[in-house]
Amino acid sequence: MFKQRNLLRSHSIAWSIAMVGALLPSLAHAAFDPDKTSSVTVSVDGNQVDLALTVTRPADGGGLETVGFEAFGGGDKDGGGDNELSLLRAVKGGGEVRLLAQGGVIETDCADGSTQYYQRARVTLSGLPSAAKDVWAFYDPRVGAKDDSVDPPVYRGQPHFNGKTLFIEAWDRINLSGDQIKLCDNTTVYVDGAAEVLTLGSGGDARDTAGMKKAIGLNVTTAHFDVYVPMEGRANSTTTGITLAMGFVVDVGQNGALDDATADVAFEAWVSSEPWWNTPPGQGGNETDEFNTLLPICNSPAAEDPACLISTSGIYDAGGTTRIVGANDFSAWTTQIGGDDEVFDSIIDLAPTAWSESEGAGRVGGGAGRGAAARGLSPRVLGAWEAV
Repeated sequence: MFKQRNLLRSHSIAWSIAMVGALLPSLAHAAFDPDKTSSVTVSVDGNQVDLALTVTRPADGGGLETVGFEAFGGGDKDGGGDNELSLLRAVKGGGEVRLLAQGGVIETDCADGSTQYYQRARVTLSGLPSAAKDVWAFYDPRVGAKDDSVDPPVYRGQPHFNGKTLFIEAWDRINLSGDQIKLCDNTTVYVDGAAEVLTLGSGGDARDTAGMKKAIGLNVTTAHFDVYVPMEGRANSTTTGITLAMGFVVDVGQNGALDDATADVAFEAWVSSEPWWNTPPGQGGNETDEFNTLLPICNSPAAEDPACLISTSGIYDAGGTTRIVGANDFSAWTTQIGGDDEVFDSIIDLAPTAWSESEGAGRVGGGAGRGAAARGLSPRVLGAWEAV
């Protein structure tokens, strides 16, 4: 049957006194704010959460642990805080959260001739200061993957922008804009924006970090980044996992000088997908009971034809008359659940792979389509159920 999936880091005394007086304002200006808060919120495809300095998370030995103050981007939390920001985290009910992508799935032809699948998502920052600001997004799709470039290989669970000396859990910091990680086609970046480099810290702890920047003007209090989330669920992957680790910096004033005592803010919000299994259970490293199929676009299919997405279809507004996107701007896919050559259940999902400036992504089939409706699945998929 078909069912919907719920988405849900020696001098004279007089000279010394003069120097201390001259330095004190600078030191105070650079210090970390031990009680840093922000009105900024972050949402992924409409699911919005707040930011907090202290959060709880599952502990390795069971139960919960409390995680407190850290410096953003691998900074020294015990340092002076010059050009540094406190690390805030995405939080819901006091607990740190990873946000689930709900956009459509795309198939990408890789440079090596293979195929990979990625899920689209829109990450939106709201409640930004009204002053002009630069909003930076840093990303790494490799968290959880195995780094086989070292001996012995290491599973790295932290993104490159958290990298620092002797921190083996993080991937090496990317400090050149052109070296940012791309999809398997070696061309497409995971996050939209202008590829540039922001310097975190200062002096001997200065850390050039590659990211994607968007300049946000006066009185504009939202910004968004359209992203690709990896869907590689197989064990021992040496490329990606199912998480796009993301870090953000809001530089109010657009001067590249970060100050924790101001409205400048930095935080992490990681975006996850569900694994994509393009081989049947028990084959190609698929150790689950699921199998995914991305439906092709077709024209005038008969009831007995393979399942497909009709080319004239689209996603419409709640009134059913205005088409938001066409067949080429969203995807439909099935998740079959079964075993021993028998399918017990099949789930249909539909979601946009592209959207306008005012629209977020959301699974229509999964009940997260912002009041939209989908039309155009072939009779083979719909059966007796009509999508309107």
